Amino acid sequence: MAARSKSTTNPIPWSSLLKPLAVALAWLLLPKWIFAIVALYAYFVPFFRPASLAPAFSTFLLLVLIAPKGVLEALYAAAVFALILGIKDLVIVNRKAAYQLLVLLLSFAGCLLLFSTFAAWSATAAFVSLAFLAALWFWVLRGAPERQEISVLPPAIAALLLFETGTAIFFLPISFFYQTALLFSASALLFEAATNLPAISAKRAYIWGIGYATVSLLVVLLSSRQV
Repeated sequence: MAARSKSTTNPIPWSSLLKPLAVALAWLLLPKWIFAIVALYAYFVPFFRPASLAPAFSTFLLLVLIAPKGVLEALYAAAVFALILGIKDLVIVNRKAAYQLLVLLLSFAGCLLLFSTFAAWSATAAFVSLAFLAALWFWVLRGAPERQEISVLPPAIAALLLFETGTAIFFLPISFFYQTALLFSASALLFEAATNLPAISAKRAYIWGIGYATVSLLVVLLSSRQV
């Protein structure tokens, strides 16, 4: 109750904005090992609910460490880290919606890194990387605040479907931008199904069905042409 009161009455601390900018600048300008120290300090100090966002923060740290450096990438990293701190420190009131956005941003970054690194299913490393990405996605999914224990789709099944979808996409003769868009769309739909109660409204079920049909149609259409 005290934690909830804090999130609704306290003003937004400046550290919630300054820390992400400092972390992004450290990643952009300093060696990666120094960036890692800065990011760990920004996350753990002050020591408040560190376990609550541990999966998301660990995934963020790993993705940023392997991502190529750039100004746009730094701004993207700052936005993601700001969400992590805002949820962890109870600055953001609607933490469920914020966490969904956080997962979408992490998923997009992971999909983009995966397909920009491996253009096709041509090496064992591609298989291992996709499996590892699906495992990270499952870990982050399990850490969602206010996640329903009984959902439309069990998280483990959702992660398996994500891996199978990624495997199929790897074989499509399309550019990595299209590959990223397809797997990201699938991850968003699977996340929605794995974090909601079975007793969903007819409208939401209709939206999910249209979404899955759209992704499937894109796969069929794009597989017939070289982009």
